[in-house]
Amino acid sequence: MRFVLILYKDIIQDHFWKKVNKQGVNQCWLWTAYRDRDGYGFFNVNGASRKAHRVSYVIHHGSLDPSLLVCHSCDNPGCVNPAHLWLGTHQDNTDDMVTKQRALHGIRNPKAKLNDADVRCIVRFSKEGLYGTKIAQMLGCNQRTVSNILLGKQWSLVTGIRHA
Repeated sequence: MRFVLILYKDIIQDHFWKKVNKQGVNQCWLWTAYRDRDGYGFFNVNGASRKAHRVSYVIHHGSLDPSLLVCHSCDNPGCVNPAHLWLGTHQDNTDDMVTKQRALHGIRNPKAKLNDADVRCIVRFSKEGLYGTKIAQMLGCNQRTVSNILLGKQWSLVTGIRHA
């Protein structure tokens, strides 16, 4: 997603910063206009809605590779402080989330249908010779979930199984 602010830079900046609650240099500068359910602010540029933190990045750095994400060092999706923004790949952003222990693993994930004890049962049942389909039926989950757990793609923090 490439967009250019050069022609209207002064007008856009003035309008943009009116929607920001600037705090200290090292603090988060919070977007005060529309935010989505995940907390990301949105700003209209030439009739197109853009994420506010991406617009802030472009205002301060002049360009943006559309294949890269604008990530938050502060982990606050409503922050547009350019000092808190950095470019990275999806993998960079995921690695940052895992390093900071923000990933919703296991029962911390609100979509999880299993708990730690269920996952340990899956491993034990597998070692006892039960097939993934039977294990899934017993625990009321998807067979693919059982396979992913046994391959270390899911719940590896509980099982200790690492995906190769």
